[in-house]
Amino acid sequence: QALTVRLRQMEEICAINPNITWDFIWVTQRDGDRYAGISNSEAVIKSVVSRSAPDLRRAISIINLPNEFMARINSVKGGSVIAGMAYAVKAGADIVVYTDMSPVPNLAQIGLFIKEVMDNPGTIVVGSRRVRGSIGNRAWFRRAFSFLFNKWVWMHCESLRSINDTQGPIKAFSKEQLEEILPMQVNVNGEIEYQTNFDYGLSFDVNLLALAARNGYRIVEIPIVDTFEMSARPTEHRV
Repeated sequence: QALTVRLRQMEEICAINPNITWDFIWVTQRDGDRYAGISNSEAVIKSVVSRSAPDLRRAISIINLPNEFMARINSVKGGSVIAGMAYAVKAGADIVVYTDMSPVPNLAQIGLFIKEVMDNPGTIVVGSRRVRGSIGNRAWFRRAFSFLFNKWVWMHCESLRSINDTQGPIKAFSKEQLEEILPMQVNVNGEIEYQTNFDYGLSFDVNLLALAARNGYRIVEIPIVDTFEMSARPTEHRV
């Protein structure tokens, strides 16, 4: 269900922004997502795409990361996101937007992120659930964890004290920014090279934003809209 909802949102992105060339990179592990207990194999994804969004087949690339690589960098989500961005930069993307599999933040609003990056060169855009204008219905404990985590970030990273939602689920960067701050690159042989002193775990996005701030980039937050409750089935509990 989550795959189908995400694909529908991707179709909406293309329909809303027809003058943009879209390339979607889907990153998975070869043995599936052991935390969610589901199979994320390339065959399953291709089957769902063919059935639910056949017009997107040419726009979607699927990257299978070896389990040995993920174990080496001690990561699941963070390593996958960083690797996906590295492949996007290698493919020549002008602007890279990342998110995860959760259908909660609607991808149809990504055009707002791209506009902000285009209108304000040197700006990195964070989709925030904790600024005025955001719409959602997260459980109290998720809101509390977000608040406490951001307090922890503010204590340890002065350059990010103006950011209310460092773990916002959607973030946008220009190619030039990522070429400077991304801790992974894809070499001419298609192999991933990575920095060993970067934390690819829970705080990967905080580390990436801190690197951006250190390099003089401006970070702005824009409100996002959740169209489903966190942890709810995509067919239930619409916001």
